[in-house]
Amino acid sequence: MTGALTAIERELRTDLREWDAVLGTSAGAVIAGLLGAGVPVSEVRSRELIGAATGPRRLPRPSYLPHLDISDHDIPFLDTLSLDVPIPDVVDTAHNPVDPNALWPRGGVVSWELLRRGPRHWRTVPVNSVVTAALPPGRNRTEPVGDVVRGDQPRGWPAHPGLGLVAVDAGTGRRVVLGWGEPGSPPVPDRPFTEPEPRTGMDLADAVEASCAVPLYYRPKEIDGRRYLDGGVASSTNLDLLAAAGLDEVYVLAARVGEVVDPSPKLPNRLMQRRRTSMRRRFLEEVAAVEAAGTRVVVISPRPADLAVMGVNVMDPTRRAQTLHVAERTTLQQLR
Repeated sequence: MTGALTAIERELRTDLREWDAVLGTSAGAVIAGLLGAGVPVSEVRSRELIGAATGPRRLPRPSYLPHLDISDHDIPFLDTLSLDVPIPDVVDTAHNPVDPNALWPRGGVVSWELLRRGPRHWRTVPVNSVVTAALPPGRNRTEPVGDVVRGDQPRGWPAHPGLGLVAVDAGTGRRVVLGWGEPGSPPVPDRPFTEPEPRTGMDLADAVEASCAVPLYYRPKEIDGRRYLDGGVASSTNLDLLAAAGLDEVYVLAARVGEVVDPSPKLPNRLMQRRRTSMRRRFLEEVAAVEAAGTRVVVISPRPADLAVMGVNVMDPTRRAQTLHVAERTTLQQLR
C-alpha cells in the first residue's frame, strides 16, 4: 500500500496529505491516519523499510536518532535503491500485547447482541455482520496498531476535515465512518446499514484500532461503551462511501481485490482465489456507484508480481520490503 502511494505521489507530483478526502479501511486506516496526522508518504515509506530491516520483533517509533544508510541491508530489491533515511528509535516487542503466535481465537462469540438482533431485524442488519458476530473473538489487543499513529497524534483528531476511518459496530452490525459526522466533513451517502460518527472527543489512535480489529485475531475495540470491528467486514474498500462526496477523481488502492491469477491447486490458494473473486465482484459494484455520481475512479490493484510477493498471508512482516518495492513498480505501470 505504501509503495502504491509513493508511486502515485511521484507520478502525479502531488502531496496526498492535501487531498480533499482520505478514507481508510482496516490496514488502510493506519496509512490514512498517518496522512491525516500530517506524516508525508516518504516518511511512512522510510519507517516501513526500517521496520523490515530491523526485523519483525522491532517496532519503529517516530523519535529519531542520527541518519543511517540502510541500502546495504540484506533485503531483496533494496539494493536497487540508494537510501539515506533516518533510523528511528526502536523498542523490543518481546512484551508487546500482540502475540504473533496467538492465532487461535478465544472461546465465545464476537457479539451475542448482534446475533440476537440479526434474525429480528434481518432487513436492516447486513448478513456479513451477523456471520462475523458468530465467530470467536481474537486473543490480541489492538493497542499496538494504534501506537503506529499515536506518536504523531497523541490525542484528539487531526485537523484534516476529510479524514474518515471505516469500522463496523459490533452491536448493530452497521457500517460506521469515524470522523465524518461533523460539519465540514464529506457527507455519508444515504446507504442502508451506514452512519457517520463525529470525531469530537475521539482519539485518532482509537479509531485506527477500531477499523483494524480483524475478527478471530483481534478483540473488538471499545470506544465510549461501543464495540467496533474491522471495516473490512462490510467491504474491502468501502469505496461507495465516496459517491456523495462530490469529488472529481478518486484513486482507490484495492489491495484485496486483484485479479485471480494463481493457478496453484493447493487448498489455501484456491480459498484465497475464491475470496478475492467475491470481493472483486462487490468492489466493481462500488466503482459503478461512484462513477454514476460523476466521479472518475482510478483503481490500483495487485498485479501478478504483487500477489507472488505478498503470498497467502498478507500480514507476514517478512515480506514488507519486497511487497513495497514491487508495488512501486506495478503502480507506475498502471498509472502510465
